[in-house]
Amino acid sequence: MTNKASNVGIVKDIFNMSETVDYTGLAKSTIYKLVHNRAIPCHKPNGKLLYFRKEDLDNYLTRNRIKPASEIEEEAVNYLTNREN
Repeated sequence: MTNKASNVGIVKDIFNMSETVDYTGLAKSTIYKLVHNRAIPCHKPNGKLLYFRKEDLDNYLTRNRIKPASEIEEEAVNYLTNREN
């Protein structure tokens, strides 16, 4: 029997470093660089180990969304329609 949270139905909101690597797919060194550059928030309750909130990781991973062409075209049509009124 494994100790994975997904196997026992536990949903975590706080991840340690190895869980963060697994969750994001980013290298450990990349996460350390992001923390150092203050690009991603973290918590250090004991002054050494890093912990990350799932919500913060999700926000980082989903920023800078690239719009599909259909959405851009729809915005252009809406802009031109509203401009004519």
